[in-house]
Amino acid sequence: MTILGIDFGTTNTCISYYQNNQVHIIQNSYGSLTTPSCLYFDIHSSEILYGNTAYDLLQSKNNTEYLSNIIHNFKRLLGITYQEYIHSQQLQNFFKNKHLDIIKDPFSDFCSIQFIYNNKETIFNIIEITSIFLKFIFLEAKSYLHLDSNFIIITVPAYFSNIQRQHLQKACELANLSILRIINEPTSASLAYAFNNKPQNNEYILVIDCGGGTSDFSLLHMDYEEMLFEVENINGDNFMGGEDLTNNLINIVLRKLILENPTSKQLNIIKSQCEKAKCELSFKENTIMFFENIVNNQDKMLYYSRTQFYNDNSIFFKNIKKHIINTIKDYDIDKIILVGGTTRIPLFKTICQEIKNDIIICDNLNPDHIVSMGATLQGNLLTCQIQDEIFSETLILDVIPISLGIELENGIMSHIISKNTPLPITKTQTFTNSEDHMNSIQIDIYQGERKFVKDNILLSSFILDNLNNTLKRGEMIIKVTFHVDKDGIITVTAQSDNESISIHEINNSLLTPTQDDDDIIKIQDTKNVNLLLTKIELYNSYKHLLTISNKHCNDQHIIQELYNKTLYIIDNYTNYSLEELRNCKIQFEKKWHEIMFL
Repeated sequence: MTILGIDFGTTNTCISYYQNNQVHIIQNSYGSLTTPSCLYFDIHSSEILYGNTAYDLLQSKNNTEYLSNIIHNFKRLLGITYQEYIHSQQLQNFFKNKHLDIIKDPFSDFCSIQFIYNNKETIFNIIEITSIFLKFIFLEAKSYLHLDSNFIIITVPAYFSNIQRQHLQKACELANLSILRIINEPTSASLAYAFNNKPQNNEYILVIDCGGGTSDFSLLHMDYEEMLFEVENINGDNFMGGEDLTNNLINIVLRKLILENPTSKQLNIIKSQCEKAKCELSFKENTIMFFENIVNNQDKMLYYSRTQFYNDNSIFFKNIKKHIINTIKDYDIDKIILVGGTTRIPLFKTICQEIKNDIIICDNLNPDHIVSMGATLQGNLLTCQIQDEIFSETLILDVIPISLGIELENGIMSHIISKNTPLPITKTQTFTNSEDHMNSIQIDIYQGERKFVKDNILLSSFILDNLNNTLKRGEMIIKVTFHVDKDGIITVTAQSDNESISIHEINNSLLTPTQDDDDIIKIQDTKNVNLLLTKIELYNSYKHLLTISNKHCNDQHIIQELYNKTLYIIDNYTNYSLEELRNCKIQFEKKWHEIMFL
């Protein structure tokens, strides 16, 4: 049984297979080992062009008539709601000059793309577009290998969200592809590295995967005695890749040429030269961008150096360095694996050597192919088809990239599954009701590392109903169970003590990585939590003493003044320090006793 490993990338896709104890990359019909993740839907007929053919149209100088029909970079919209798209400055900037008409899907909250296809206004959602593309590359591979099966392993960025993974699953189902496993790209790359290099000594490796649209950083412990490869830590950014470097260079050129409102033709010429310059600067110190008939039918030339390129993208490279440092932490790493075409930029190696000058950088495998190769190996490991006796025993333990939990009373986040927990994982925590006589409870599911849910990302909500409404506050037992499978798909189950049960698969919110590991934020979070807890203690004391005084106090005027003052403090508790708020509680209780009993 042949299993294909598909590295579905933002800009390019690679597909491979395993045979005779070797991994082979499949050539497309153009003879290329990677295929542009690009589609063209013809305006006047039902024809669809794929891959290289569609990309050639995109690069053509005379394509202004059909630019909106060339669909590219669509992976960045997979699993993105339209509200998230319009409120994301990153996505707005990225798609600003892509000429795509991105709209809200008529049947869901997610993004779709609208264009004229076969002489009709047509709307395709991103799942459908992804499915059409994946079906095309699979059929090419099937024809190349004369396959009679449709089993695949497909890779995703480590920080790909639950909903993005689900949407990719749906796209594969539409394309009639059977997914054996969804595997994180850096983890897949580590598998290919181990298979091809056959290391003998246990080691820690850092995989830096920077492609066209995303960046992932994974730290793995490679135990070659037990053939156990365990992910220890991951970081990443779903909106940081080579395309962002190209877009930044386009904006720089537009400013230099003083083009405030460029035409589609001008933008196309500029993009082509910027992409060419970015690639050339990986092996040349200087390059020349030539823009034919760009302004008033005049040609323009711009000289551009590698140093300028680094300076103009200093924020990008500072973020790369920050992610590396945050990922390796105190680990003594032995090697770094560079993955993705963007890591060909020499500054990546320089940054790695600045962090650890004696680090071994492994670049003997093609960074465009290594992820697909690892996916193929994973598929053949799962189906026991690996011929290498030692490697056939390999076990990979991947992890969850971001902590998961639910909201408690007063907006506090209760973390149920912590970041970097090995997958698959099932974990249950017990909670209780916050009010008397509740018929139902809303359970809000969040991701993030912060103490308050307002600082994390809401994934989804569901209702646990048919509760025993005779129970008072704190008398009910509610068990909430999170299950994350090997593909990173999340299911949440809630069950009350009277057997009311609700099972909820998260499928309507975006998982977005939160970059909140800074010590300052953690310290601030702790202060906020302690302040809130003290406010709650003050409020509970107020409620308790109010009940007593209403029955026994003879001087209602004085006691009411005390209550009004205390309520003001409670309502404005954020204006007080922790020490001040604790003192307020002490003084309130002391003053209350003086009024009541002295």
